[in-house]
Amino acid sequence: GGRIRAGTVPIQGGFQAAHGGNTYDAWIAVFDATLAALSYSTYAGGSHNEAEFGSEPLGLAVDAQNRVAIASATTSNNFPVSVGAWQTVYAGLRDGFVTMVDPAQVGAASLVFSTYLGGSGNDGLADLAFDDLGNLHVGGSSRSTVLPFVHQLRAPSGDPTFDDALVAVLDPTGSTLRFAS
Repeated sequence: GGRIRAGTVPIQGGFQAAHGGNTYDAWIAVFDATLAALSYSTYAGGSHNEAEFGSEPLGLAVDAQNRVAIASATTSNNFPVSVGAWQTVYAGLRDGFVTMVDPAQVGAASLVFSTYLGGSGNDGLADLAFDDLGNLHVGGSSRSTVLPFVHQLRAPSGDPTFDDALVAVLDPTGSTLRFAS
């Protein structure tokens, strides 16, 4: 996974065959075991930028079923979110996102889920990992004072010049936020 400019990579079997717009979209690619052939690739992006700052982290994890999840940040209010996702509406200046694909599927069927995870300010996700139950644990940063907190450990600092750490847990379907603080 990474960020990519329009038209610079082949798309094979992905849920989003065309670049979403502006300069950068997130991109997911899966190669065969020998790394000789591209098995699956897709854009993941809306009309603005995903992972736009060049040094913007992009988390990547693979679950026990070889499904791939990425997490980063977007300024797109039309990022491709899935029906039933935890957060389907863009909420702030920059929102985190989590997108999970099944490269064994093709086209729209390959999208397991895609959701925003952000609030009123600048938010971004930098890393993620699966637990044994398939839940996604994500980490990043937030400047939001309004965020979909669940079992919050402490209130946001409210300081617009510094980021607060953000930790969240999504269920395996991306439809339930189990924890966010």
